[in-house]
Amino acid sequence: MDQFLSSTLEKGYKYITQKHIPTQNINIQLLEPLSVIIKLGIISLKPVGTKIAIFNNKVHIHDANILQGPIRWSHGVTREDIHLLLSPITKAIYHLSPSHNPTYKSLFEYAMGGLLILKDSYDNQSSILSHALEYYIFIIENSFKENSKKIDIKQSQIHSLDNIFDNVWSEEDIGIIINMFSIASSNIENKQDYIIAINAMLSTKRTKIKEIIQETAHHI
Repeated sequence: MDQFLSSTLEKGYKYITQKHIPTQNINIQLLEPLSVIIKLGIISLKPVGTKIAIFNNKVHIHDANILQGPIRWSHGVTREDIHLLLSPITKAIYHLSPSHNPTYKSLFEYAMGGLLILKDSYDNQSSILSHALEYYIFIIENSFKENSKKIDIKQSQIHSLDNIFDNVWSEEDIGIIINMFSIASSNIENKQDYIIAINAMLSTKRTKIKEIIQETAHHI
């Protein structure tokens, strides 16, 4: 690994894992890992300028248009939400193991594409955010290697909550999502229709995810 890349990844890692936020402003979100990977995949099908917001335990995509600024302001969105992606990304890799399950690899490749779009979208605003997004890309890319070790999510995540979303998605569900991404990425004319279909499938899971979060909140 060259010195520049090593330095960039180190900066990204420090930003994500050593972020200091005043206690009263801590943004605690329970994000379902696979939904986050799918949302990042959707962003890969969108133009540079697309951004995200994280609130109500969900990743929201803000399209690149004149309403983006007012919408983000109305929700009190800050760029700092980017650091919240570490947990769901590492957990998705841990549970789906793309290096050992080639079927899932393409889903993570779409997520990488989405992270690249976000990196370009935020690049002129914050070099630190750019480093953080590069670090996420590195994590996913490294997970494709056959000799990659399973991530020890205990080092950086709330270990007691690791498995609460295990039964949200079936293998059949994931297969359908991957097929829709494959068609959308090669069918420019109807791409938006497939994005709508993927979002619709995410919506079918949202009720169950909310129930899990509400139940979990009672035990925290």
